[in-house]
Amino acid sequence: MAVHPNGKYLLVSMEDGCVLYRAFGRDRNGPGNDEVRVQPAEERSTSLSSLPKDIKCMKFSANGNKLVLGCEDGSVFLYTWPDLKAVLQETGERALRDSVTGVDLDDDGDVLLATSYDGNCYIWNIKEEKIFQLRSHKAEKSSFRGCALSSDGQQVFVGRNSKGDAYVSRFAMKTWEMEKDVPVMKGQAITSFECCSDRTHLVLGGSEGEVVVVQASPLRVQNRTKKMHMVFVTAASFSRAGDMALTVSADASAVCTSKTSKSSTGAFLLLSLLVLLVAILAYHAGDVSLIGLGTQK
Repeated sequence: MAVHPNGKYLLVSMEDGCVLYRAFGRDRNGPGNDEVRVQPAEERSTSLSSLPKDIKCMKFSANGNKLVLGCEDGSVFLYTWPDLKAVLQETGERALRDSVTGVDLDDDGDVLLATSYDGNCYIWNIKEEKIFQLRSHKAEKSSFRGCALSSDGQQVFVGRNSKGDAYVSRFAMKTWEMEKDVPVMKGQAITSFECCSDRTHLVLGGSEGEVVVVQASPLRVQNRTKKMHMVFVTAASFSRAGDMALTVSADASAVCTSKTSKSSTGAFLLLSLLVLLVAILAYHAGDVSLIGLGTQK
């Protein structure tokens, strides 16, 4: 799923296609009575039917004008938003050789990144119509899981899994060479990867439930919590301010982690998890309301 930067829309990829939901704001009835309401945005249901159905990852550009999709068959699509006009369609022989595991866009949506399971990262310069390829250049076989541009647009960060361990690699855009490779988790693979809005930190979730926050510059582990979840982490996201990271797991748990301290729970993580659950329920029920989400200390 992907949340639009304006905070009003949630795009969810399901087995039979994409569904757009609209979230109605909080505190509609005054202090102490928070209400979150999510319901399908019917006005876009027709245009969304043209989107692919095997989506593995998606993301909006920071300005909200572009949407990138990565698919199971290696296809990559870039659309304008909200009119969904195709800007880039890498399909068939032009698709990645393996399943897309991560996508990212620069703030304007003019530079696109996509990583694949087979250990490749492709970069498209949309304006110049150029494509570049990054490889790990490591002797051992690697798979890439997630990618992000640096804040100055001169570096690329990639999550890399190899021989049962996990790393974050940094590549220089000028030379396309790996500059640094930092081990982040031992005995487990990266299963989720996300960058905060100012691109200063990454959050990684592991196959054994570990959560790691990485400072982008210098590239180093800033916060690590082992066994944060009982099983593998399925998704990760930062708060809008970038000071908290939310991770969810296949064990139905959701945990909020500060960039500098241990985990905590509260309305932010509960609301974030329920947004997804409500979206799924709303798909069948048509309209769902959540009322009175209190903060836990």
